[in-house]
Amino acid sequence: MNKKSSENIFLSIVIANYNKEKYLEKCLLSLLEQKTACKYEIVVIDDGSSDNSVKILNEIVMDESHRTVVRFLKRSHKGKVNAFNHGVSIAKGEFIKLFGSDDIANSDMISKIYHQVNSSKILIHDCAICDINGIVTKSRFLRLKSETTKFKTKEIIRGKSYPSGNYVFPRSIANRIFPIDERSTYEDWYISFIISLEKYCVKIIPDSLFGYRQVNNSAWGGVNNYSLDIIQYRANRDIKMLDIFSEGASSCVFKQITEKKKVLQELVDFEFSKLIKSNLLIKDKFLLLLKVMIYRFDSRFINWLLKIKQNFTEH
Repeated sequence: MNKKSSENIFLSIVIANYNKEKYLEKCLLSLLEQKTACKYEIVVIDDGSSDNSVKILNEIVMDESHRTVVRFLKRSHKGKVNAFNHGVSIAKGEFIKLFGSDDIANSDMISKIYHQVNSSKILIHDCAICDINGIVTKSRFLRLKSETTKFKTKEIIRGKSYPSGNYVFPRSIANRIFPIDERSTYEDWYISFIISLEKYCVKIIPDSLFGYRQVNNSAWGGVNNYSLDIIQYRANRDIKMLDIFSEGASSCVFKQITEKKKVLQELVDFEFSKLIKSNLLIKDKFLLLLKVMIYRFDSRFINWLLKIKQNFTEH
């Protein structure tokens, strides 16, 4: 930990790092070279990396030329959600922002956050999409429009959510959202669900404040790499998330969760490969359809699946 004063910190940027040596230094430098007079800190939880991440972190922490507080904790591997929970619990800022260890911050990210945040509202901003080399391929990923709103739980259950790195939380609200349930397979959906249940006010701005790097060896292999196995894997994973959501849910929310799980279970159980081999489904068109509909709940979708299954049985 460096010895710079950590009093009156405006923003804490919490990073969960695991074996991202290839991108970590550029990520941290983009945060350290911010054009702002605001006082902020960077909190990095290294989740048991076996590469050179720790060496990179030590070198940056020891560099006294940086005016920003950098706190770094190395520990055994416990998972990303646990790492974010740990980082938020020790963060000292008035506002909290999660950040990916392979993301790249715009030089004015913190300055723009400073001029947009409100102590009673959660802030959501856009981001750009970058390739593996950090080159921007899409300037606005979410295509947000300026508005102040509250999330609708029904829409979140159907699959609408925002990436965790696009939020900025006032400390008072972060203390009520975190710690995230560590059974969650990914934090984005969980955070959006809690925000909807608690009816927190959300301020949305269209500004892209950082670059989200799409890495080909991620769990999804990129947004264009859809396969039947991946789709069924994610559907099964989402069923487990919905089981978490259902705990203590009201009867209305529980009913919505049950309807969503029914659709996902059809995806998990469906023998798509047999249908494709039988020429009842054209693979490319079918994958495109699934890509559009898998997380946009529609009762017509499940009826369509059942009709195809019936046709297959009749053949």
